[in-house]
Amino acid sequence: MSKSRPSFCSLSLMLLFVWVVVSSAQTTAVLNGTVSDASGAVVPSVSVTVTNAETGLQREAATDSTGSYDIRLLPPGTYNIAVKKDGFRQLTRESVRLEVNQVARIDFTMQLGAVTEAVEVSASAPMLESSNSSVGQVIETKAVSDLPLNGRNFLQLAYLGAGANQGAQNNGALRGTTDNNRKAMIRRVRSDIDSCESVLKRLS
Repeated sequence: MSKSRPSFCSLSLMLLFVWVVVSSAQTTAVLNGTVSDASGAVVPSVSVTVTNAETGLQREAATDSTGSYDIRLLPPGTYNIAVKKDGFRQLTRESVRLEVNQVARIDFTMQLGAVTEAVEVSASAPMLESSNSSVGQVIETKAVSDLPLNGRNFLQLAYLGAGANQGAQNNGALRGTTDNNRKAMIRRVRSDIDSCESVLKRLS
């Protein structure tokens, strides 16, 4: 019985660490918006389908009573969007690029007509960031390979983003948001390890 407890505790700690790492990483995008008619009234029960132009991945949602739709966990890529409902012309928008950790808002205005009448929305229509105060940036492969990383530390890639800095250089202050998040995660894991060790000592 006593031998199984350390193994269980070690497994719990490992799962906890994996959960913390995964939960702290944002690797998908969100697409949301509102669908209305020509008068400005919201349109519920509209089918919104997004299709990844590269992989064929397809996700579908319907607008709620407020005319809003919300599609989450979209892998980064280029998407085509189709919006349709009986009594309205179908709307399409192609080549919408979604990046890591992006929350993109695209609103649609539907016109009365047959659903077989398709209207293509201009790609120049604005795509707004919605409900997201975080800043994300995709670092292209070439930029990574060309960067002379000091010791090949991948954390230095964070400083390629606009406005990123390494924080204080000559005092005890924590250096940059990336280090803050990493150290906070380490503190949480260490706290759980200490708690687990305390339990094991009382059981031994």
